[in-house]
Amino acid sequence: MNLPFSRPLDKVTCGALAAATVILLAWALREFAGIDLPAEVQSALTVMIGYVVSYLVPLNEAEAKEIAQTFYHK
Repeated sequence: MNLPFSRPLDKVTCGALAAATVILLAWALREFAGIDLPAEVQSALTVMIGYVVSYLVPLNEAEAKEIAQTFYHK
C-alpha cells in the first residue's frame, strides 16, 4: 500500500492525545471526586474535544508543503 504520509500529522496526534486526556479526566473525576459521568457523555466529550483540538492545531510548514506537493502538484 502506498500511503502519502509515513507518520500522522501533528494536528492528528494532538487530537488523539486530547481525546485520551478526556478519558483520563473522566476516570479521575469518578475516582477522586465521586462524579460519575454517563458513558454517552464521556464518549461525546472525547469525540468533540478531540475534533476541536485537531481542527485548531495548524499544520506546520513542512506538513503543509508535503500535502501541497502530494495532492496539488501532480
